[in-house]
Amino acid sequence: MLNHVDNAINELDLLSARKSGYALIDYDQTLLLGNSTDLFLISAKPKVLIFFVVKLTIVWFKLCKVFFAVPPRAAEASALRFIIRFMPWNLRSWQRIAAPLLRERENPQLSKKLQSVPDDRIVICSNGYEEVVLPMLEGSRWTRCQLSFVPLFRDRKVLTQSKIERLEATLSADAIQKSVCVTDSEDDRDLLNAVDHPCLLTWDTEIEKYSYVPRFLPLSYTIFGKYPWRAALKVIFLRDYTIMLLALVFAAVNRDLAVMAGATCLFLSLYSIYETGYYDNDFHAAKLEDKPVVNKRAARFSGSHVVARALLWCVIFGAAGCWLVSGAEPAKMLRSGTIWAVVLGVQYATFKVYNLTRAERRTALYVYLQAIKYLGIYLIVTPVVQGLVLALAQIVMMSSRYANYRLGGRSEEFPSNQVRGNYFVLFSAIYCLYRAPDISSYDLVVFFVMGGWCAFGGLSSYVWTKLKKAN
Repeated sequence: MLNHVDNAINELDLLSARKSGYALIDYDQTLLLGNSTDLFLISAKPKVLIFFVVKLTIVWFKLCKVFFAVPPRAAEASALRFIIRFMPWNLRSWQRIAAPLLRERENPQLSKKLQSVPDDRIVICSNGYEEVVLPMLEGSRWTRCQLSFVPLFRDRKVLTQSKIERLEATLSADAIQKSVCVTDSEDDRDLLNAVDHPCLLTWDTEIEKYSYVPRFLPLSYTIFGKYPWRAALKVIFLRDYTIMLLALVFAAVNRDLAVMAGATCLFLSLYSIYETGYYDNDFHAAKLEDKPVVNKRAARFSGSHVVARALLWCVIFGAAGCWLVSGAEPAKMLRSGTIWAVVLGVQYATFKVYNLTRAERRTALYVYLQAIKYLGIYLIVTPVVQGLVLALAQIVMMSSRYANYRLGGRSEEFPSNQVRGNYFVLFSAIYCLYRAPDISSYDLVVFFVMGGWCAFGGLSSYVWTKLKKAN
């Protein structure tokens, strides 16, 4: 297998001297120093809507994979079909700007050498999509070559075919064998093995990828910068929000949609103020650590007014939450607003002190941060006792994991769900023994529901760990 640019160039020189065989040229990241699909998505508007279409399509097909086989690029193709069908202005806009994009990003070394190869002996064979790639070729010599792309609408069966399967429909096996294949993709291994002159190589250039994130949305830095977005959503909503929800939904005083909506707003307000601490921790406090752990995605948010936006969302959600939980009564609103302002101020100040403290001295402050995060909202909205027990178990678990991390352990290897469940059982047993005469059957049901949630988390974590080890 050839892996050097000069060797590929030499093979193309020899091909032009021979009378048989073709130049089988990959398009994305070979003839085009970029990815056509990414360039299309980058140009598409409105950007926020495009972002959600892409992300939701990916999530949908990941769920589908659990139940049946899904073609590798089905999510990408489906997202493009949706955009082209329901936002057709993007295709018209793309047809105007696509050709100049190719001229800017065309591989100069490869295209120069292909000048000596007749047009009818060049086959541009790519897994790129016809509707996206053909406008890029408009007005270039490549339109006179043989083209093999994936149609989005005309024949969907092509989506599951490899390049060699598509080529075999138009070229003989002998012609393919005598050809030169130039590609950057390991996925073309079957085609590379079929030709006499395979060239697998990468070009020394930076590829522009679709990486848009809606920075103005609440918690955008937490979800798209601080953590991988799936993990962030799992932590925020499937863990922390669920803990708050379990604590409130069983209290009779909270059986009001407005109160629960207000509690949700207060939860988002508190998380927004927490986000200012995340940003400060990544961009400033990390300089105080010997081995800082900062997500590379965070660099996209540098200098993008993250703190100002987070504070704005904090105020918006906080005001809405206080108005909803107080029933729009001025006196209650004033009381709730004052308490909440103090909670947010203390959280903000504590995170500031935390970020200015050397890493080895932060453990006590971390415990305090977790206490405000999981208990602060209960100064305004009344939880059941079992919810306080669950929050306490969560605080102890988070503090234990942090201490383990500071002692050299790996956070991802810490059995968080199991530890939280164990502490919940312990604290629940202590409470039940202390209040034994006053414990009602309803109280026990609530304990069992919360304990069941903890057990489910621990069991799913255990099964997932075993599956990963098995694979």
